[in-house]
Amino acid sequence: MLGSNFGVAVGMALALKKQGGRNIVTIFFGDGAATRPTFLSAVNLSVIWDLPILWVCENNQYSASTHDSETARTPLSHRVSAFGLRSHVIDGNDLYAVYRRGKRIIDRMRLQRKPEFIELATFRIAEHDFTFIPGNDYQDQRERERWLGRDPLRVLLGRKGNIFSMPKMHQAAIVVISETAEKEVGAAFDTALMHLPMTKEELLSSYEE
Repeated sequence: MLGSNFGVAVGMALALKKQGGRNIVTIFFGDGAATRPTFLSAVNLSVIWDLPILWVCENNQYSASTHDSETARTPLSHRVSAFGLRSHVIDGNDLYAVYRRGKRIIDRMRLQRKPEFIELATFRIAEHDFTFIPGNDYQDQRERERWLGRDPLRVLLGRKGNIFSMPKMHQAAIVVISETAEKEVGAAFDTALMHLPMTKEELLSSYEE
């Protein structure tokens, strides 16, 4: 069930606290799952018990096809802060920003043994699942175009001194990496479709019914 791992994370973090040491629990989830009451209950316990949990929400602004403005009036980072949870909003499309700030947060957590929250701000680009009709007609298309221009790879390549600007990582290498990744993902997808218990058409029709 969506969000059922929130309670599990609390239990694991409580065990780590009793064991001592520097290990922490990191849990990833979406903005849709963060609207569940189980999330807020788990966050509250993590603060009360000073549990070493790093809550990481990938906020792509859509729960399936529902924009987050229709599910809450306050930003997620404000809601968790109300429980006394230290929260951070990071550009989820910027690899360097995520790494730098994430590392600082984790290093601090290993010393202080208290929970913290990261909201990775991003945008829904691909569909939620097969049942959605292509076209993203539920999104503001101007907003979508703006976020497409901030694709993580574009942001990375636009940074001065990024790994792709090094002599050994020239343009040809980028092309090879991209093509190889595309082939591997495509092969994995084809393999998954071959092992479905029903055909893609049958699967989609079952949702329609």
